[in-house]
Amino acid sequence: TDTTPEPVTPASYSCSVINRSPEHLAEVKGGTHFDIKWVIVNIGAKAWDAGIDVKYSGGEKLTKTTVVEIPKQLKTNESYTVVLDAVAPTKKGRYEMGWVVQGQYCYMYVVILVK
Repeated sequence: TDTTPEPVTPASYSCSVINRSPEHLAEVKGGTHFDIKWVIVNIGAKAWDAGIDVKYSGGEKLTKTTVVEIPKQLKTNESYTVVLDAVAPTKKGRYEMGWVVQGQYCYMYVVILVK
């Protein structure tokens, strides 16, 4: 039998998050203002049109912003940095917030521990 692997072709539209801040399970003092930052890379085979939205998708709403527009076209392997102003809840606990790139190209999240 032929054991040659099938060639891997990238999806037409896909992305990856290469940098995330704060780090997963970072400890944040209740009520503190902090930035959430994601560097999103287009790893799909096709360019994204300018105006693609990155949207809040669920969990604890740590930001007032719910949509960020990527204002430029993103070709394969190009990146865009999303920065959000956030406020940690005042009640101690574990909080998670999710976001998605329009078209479900990929998902971003942040998980913090409020001390």
